Amino acid sequence: MKNQIKSHVEVVEINKVEQNLDQIRKDCFTEPELSELSNKHIQTLAGFYAVKVALKKLLDQLYPDQIISEKQIIITHKSDGAPYINEIISFMNDDINMQSLKFYQDNQIGFLVLNRPPKNEMDAIFFAELSGFLKNMLPDLTVKGLIITGEGRHFSSGANVGELAEFAQKKEFRYFENNINYLESLSLCSFPVIALINGLCLGSAFELALACHYRIASQHALFALPEITFNLMPGCGGTYFLPKLIGKPKAIDLILSGRSVLAEEALQLGIIDMIADRNSIKKTALQLITKLNSVYGQRYENTVN
Repeated sequence: MKNQIKSHVEVVEINKVEQNLDQIRKDCFTEPELSELSNKHIQTLAGFYAVKVALKKLLDQLYPDQIISEKQIIITHKSDGAPYINEIISFMNDDINMQSLKFYQDNQIGFLVLNRPPKNEMDAIFFAELSGFLKNMLPDLTVKGLIITGEGRHFSSGANVGELAEFAQKKEFRYFENNINYLESLSLCSFPVIALINGLCLGSAFELALACHYRIASQHALFALPEITFNLMPGCGGTYFLPKLIGKPKAIDLILSGRSVLAEEALQLGIIDMIADRNSIKKTALQLITKLNSVYGQRYENTVN
């Protein structure tokens, strides 16, 4: 593979990096990488960038059904100062040691935690890890139920709007199609999938919750599909999941207005299944899973939408 990577390396001119420095830093490097590079010469940044571009081209050829950005390729220094590929964030393996997500099992219950507090924003790295989990790990889970929640005060503030706009502008429709397909796999699980929602649940996070079988929210949870306010439309299945759940008239109102609703209204609209106290919301979900397994057992697979 090293020879293949080497054969794809193209010389990146220093002046090109200098002219597009801010954009390259934003689009292609993570915060830890930038911290490591902060005291390095511009030539070092150019070298790192060249490796990322070359490897991305190779991965695009090897895995045409995947979408990976330069930002997902983590570079560090060897002892001699040369760029070293530290990791490619799990877009094609089943590694559960992810940056933006945390998965663990407890008493035959799986827990998938959105792990970028305080707001658990969903950027390209998040979606790469999520798609990797849903594609490679979800089908092999042997659990009685899966609980999806956010670390800290919020479920998630949703996707990075700037990245979504860029994908839309570049007509990277495969990015959205893949995310929709992977999210839909949640609704097809043979075990209950429950979203536990505290605080913000906006945009793509709302769409993730909609793909689950059940949604339990705390009293102060806030829901919205605000994409219309950024001249965008929900891109991860909201235009499919929401009308299916609450009917077209109510869904159209929420999608085209971008307005937010608190848990009480969300319950009245049929968006969520129940409201629970923040301190007991996990217990409520576990009780629901126990009840569903008791009633349906292995037949639960036939009850999913």
